[in-house]
Amino acid sequence: MTQTAWTVEAIGALNHVGSWTGRTHLQKLMFLAESLCGINTPFCFVLYQYGPYSVQLDLMARDLEVFGLIRKQFRGGQEYGGSLVVTDEGRDAVAGKLSDDDKSILARVAKLIGSNGVKELELIATCCWTERMLGANSDDAIIEEVARIKPKYSREEICEQLAEYRRVQHELGA
Repeated sequence: MTQTAWTVEAIGALNHVGSWTGRTHLQKLMFLAESLCGINTPFCFVLYQYGPYSVQLDLMARDLEVFGLIRKQFRGGQEYGGSLVVTDEGRDAVAGKLSDDDKSILARVAKLIGSNGVKELELIATCCWTERMLGANSDDAIIEEVARIKPKYSREEICEQLAEYRRVQHELGA
C-alpha cells in the first residue's frame, strides 16, 4: 500500500495545482521531494534518458490505472500520453495512509514545479541529480556535467533551468 499511497498522493498534489500531470511530472515531483526535502519514498531512482527515473514508480502508476485508482484524461488536441487524474476510488483507497507532513511536502513541491513542461523538468531534476548524486559542488560544475549528460540541450537552456532548480531549492529551504 505504501507505493500506492505515495503515487496517488503525488498525482493528487499535481492535480490540485492544475499541473499537466504527465508521467514526467510524477517522476520529477517524487525525485525532487525525496532529494530536496529528505522524505523517504519507496522508490529507487536512476539517471535515465529523460533525467531521474524510477521503474517502480512507473509500474505503480500503470497498475493504479488498471485497478481504477487513477485514470488518464485526454485534453483537447492531445495526441499522446494523457494527464493522470486521481479517481474517487483512488482517493478513498489511500485516505490516511500517508502522513500529513509527507502530503504537505508533495503539495509544496507540486506547487513549485507543476507548471513546468517536460523539457524544463528533465533539466531541473538532472541539475539536482548532478549536485546531489554526483557531487557537483558549484553551478559551473553542474552546468558542465549536465551539458555532458544532456548534449541535446544548449548551455543557455541548462543555465535557465539551473536557475529554476536553485529557486525551487531555495523555496523548499533545501
